[in-house]
Amino acid sequence: MLTISDHIVATDARGRRHEFFGTAIGTRPLGSYNPSIAAFVSLMRYHWGSRVGYGGHGKLFGLSYLAERLPRGGE
Repeated sequence: MLTISDHIVATDARGRRHEFFGTAIGTRPLGSYNPSIAAFVSLMRYHWGSRVGYGGHGKLFGLSYLAERLPRGGE
């Protein structure tokens, strides 16, 4: 559930294509005010040519979605 890498392709208003490659430098589950949602966040380091930038990457999952897809202990 935690993001470890990312590849983003964006096209600007002039039609130029930009590619960003990201690698996680820190990840963790995050508490939520909503008890039916689990949140996972990663701090990412992105590269665009010779430039480096940082950003957050997060995903929210409903607990019922996770319960259906994750293995259960002892089974």
